[in-house]
Amino acid sequence: MIRSPRLSIGLLAALITGTLYALSRDIGPVGPLSLIAPIALLIYALSTSRIWHVALCAFLARLISFAGIVYAYGGTLPVGILTVAGLSFAFEFALVVLLTRWCALRLPTWAGVFSFPVLTTASEFLFLYAAPNGSFGSLGYSIIDILPLAQAASLGGVAALTFIAALVPMILTLALHRRAEWRQAVFAGAIPLVAIGAYGLWRLSLPYEQTIRVGLASIDALTVRALKSPADAAEVARLYAQQVHSFEGANVDIVVLPERVFADLEGEIGDGSEPLQAVSEALDVRLVAGFTETLKDTRQANTARMFTPEGLMHRYSKRKMIPDLESHLVPGQSSLLVGNVGIAICKDLDFAPMIREYGQHGASLLLIPAWDFKRDGRMHARMAVLRGIENGFALARAAASGRLTVSDGFGRIVAEKATSDEVPVTLISDVGLTSRATVYSRLGDAFAWLVVAVAAAMLAACLISSKPKASLLVRPHGI
Repeated sequence: MIRSPRLSIGLLAALITGTLYALSRDIGPVGPLSLIAPIALLIYALSTSRIWHVALCAFLARLISFAGIVYAYGGTLPVGILTVAGLSFAFEFALVVLLTRWCALRLPTWAGVFSFPVLTTASEFLFLYAAPNGSFGSLGYSIIDILPLAQAASLGGVAALTFIAALVPMILTLALHRRAEWRQAVFAGAIPLVAIGAYGLWRLSLPYEQTIRVGLASIDALTVRALKSPADAAEVARLYAQQVHSFEGANVDIVVLPERVFADLEGEIGDGSEPLQAVSEALDVRLVAGFTETLKDTRQANTARMFTPEGLMHRYSKRKMIPDLESHLVPGQSSLLVGNVGIAICKDLDFAPMIREYGQHGASLLLIPAWDFKRDGRMHARMAVLRGIENGFALARAAASGRLTVSDGFGRIVAEKATSDEVPVTLISDVGLTSRATVYSRLGDAFAWLVVAVAAAMLAACLISSKPKASLLVRPHGI
């Protein structure tokens, strides 16, 4: 029997895992670090006999990793919401690590290598399924910049990326923990990784069917001014129209402006809309802009309007609101697709099943007025980009207090700029479009539900199996 490591070793492992996750998850700048982040904690979990030590260390590790969210939203969201979210994520992660330990000590190495990815993916999917923030917080987003692996989202959504992000560290964990059986761990885990990598490289080699030129603009200094008075709303629209006029001669096809920077009465072309309609006609472009609309019953809605050179206006109402901050707004009820171009707003993109509607109906480009919180600009843009990979459409996302981002249907960032409080920021970019439907747009979360079923079967098999392997048992040594 092997000596059980002290709690101090577990706390060190929690610090390492938590720090690496903080640097890779959510607003973390180095996403691929998630592929090694949990190794220290998992090795400790498999090496100690004290279950409550494992639970405590896993709980602390996830709390540490939540620091990025606190940094991004600490001055914006209520403390109660952040506290509940942090504790919930920590409890869920601790449960996953405990169940991973329980299964891995009972399964052969080749099967044990899938315990952490299966349980992580199943738990995360069920945890986020009915959450008010959709897929926000998913581990899978951390590897979106590894493009060959990120293409797995076109098969199984963000759940497929979560599976990969948990599989790699579990391979390494068992290879280090069971050195005599490292080949089983590596070979068993390598099979799906090689297959996914090959699929990803093939998908990235597919050609575009057409190219479109988009223009994006944000004047962050004007973000809330339009709500002050009708005169301010008219001035904001005039200044933005002036900025859009700078695209003249660039042969732009579509212009996207941020969320809720304009204001007008519901359904009317008033002072907040007239300059935008005029510039749409002058430049012969379709222009999408975000409005705060006062409805006839005096309630407000968060909408996006598409102005066209022909004088037609299409209207979309945001369907998913930020808890507490947007609870006063009336949510929309349906998607909007104009030809092969869809429109959605900011937080809508956190909800993969809802955005899948656009993929099902043949969208090849999604236009997204958005409004971020500066520190989460990159994270929220990448979450939107993943919806494009899942459904095969390109994105043009204009975020106030965030980033102007253009990506293709394979997740390539074609062009991107950070916005500024000091000066207007504009971006013009060509982006390739395809009309190929993806497996995810057809089958939705079938992969995630399959993993849930496998997780249940795995837990049932371990429940009726024999005791842990004697060679892997540990005996206590101190506290």
